[in-house]
Amino acid sequence: MVYHRKADYNRTGAEREFLQRQIKASGEKGVMLQTCNRAEFYGGNGMVPEVIARHLFRLICGLESVFLGETFIQGQVKEAYQQAAAKQQLDSSLHRLFQWAFLTGKRVRTETSLSRGAMSHSHAVVEIIKQQVEDYQHKRFAFIGINKMNRTIMNFLKANIHNTFVLCNRSFDKALELEQQFNCTAYRLDHLKVAMEQTDIVISATSAPHAIIKSEHIPQNRPLVLFDLAVPADADEEVQSHANIQYFNLKRIEKQVNGNREVRAGEVRKAEAIIGEEIARFMEYQNRKTHRKRFEELSI
Repeated sequence: MVYHRKADYNRTGAEREFLQRQIKASGEKGVMLQTCNRAEFYGGNGMVPEVIARHLFRLICGLESVFLGETFIQGQVKEAYQQAAAKQQLDSSLHRLFQWAFLTGKRVRTETSLSRGAMSHSHAVVEIIKQQVEDYQHKRFAFIGINKMNRTIMNFLKANIHNTFVLCNRSFDKALELEQQFNCTAYRLDHLKVAMEQTDIVISATSAPHAIIKSEHIPQNRPLVLFDLAVPADADEEVQSHANIQYFNLKRIEKQVNGNREVRAGEVRKAEAIIGEEIARFMEYQNRKTHRKRFEELSI
């Protein structure tokens, strides 16, 4: 039977990391999903319990996200599934589960308006910058890490600020590739202090297992806005409480901009109805296949 393990946003970053290490050490075959808010593993074979199918369908449709209807999660799940399928021989039931979930997500996107205007963490950061940072168009920005979230914010800033921004990344070659595309200046991660001395607003989202922004990197005697999108946090505790820093972690970002649940209530009901239909079809398909297999076994 297919099983599911997860450590979601209600767990600490350490607990989510422990789950990942545990799965990796076990050598179990399956799909490992890691996002800002969760670590999940789908493994096993045979029948998929309805509760697992329903969770994955809701997840892909954006109903389990902090920002209802956000579409980043579908891309993250698809990437995790494709990577697992390329490296392992997954059971046919897992392939069927994920493919059915993607089709359900497509139905929800095309038949409802749930994702129209939906936010992601990247869009939330942009909204906070526009609303709370005075004269942001003339501020200096620094990005730490290269990923989809940071790229989304970079694309917005490229068209809306007057200064070039700086980019720090562990892989300097990747940072150099983006210099021309975004007209930014690339730095090695060990030059973080130099980069931060040239900035007013820092947006950090790395996959480092420990804090990389320390008090020694913070410019003296001037304010700094820091958006920390990493799990675990990129900034250590001393930086988070630093007197000169206005610090936004994921929870604070979500709390400040997440007012869309009531507005989207009607679209949520439509999405849940579609998910209910697809769950019924999926379970019926599984039951038919199981019965057919048993009949064939008895006929031998």
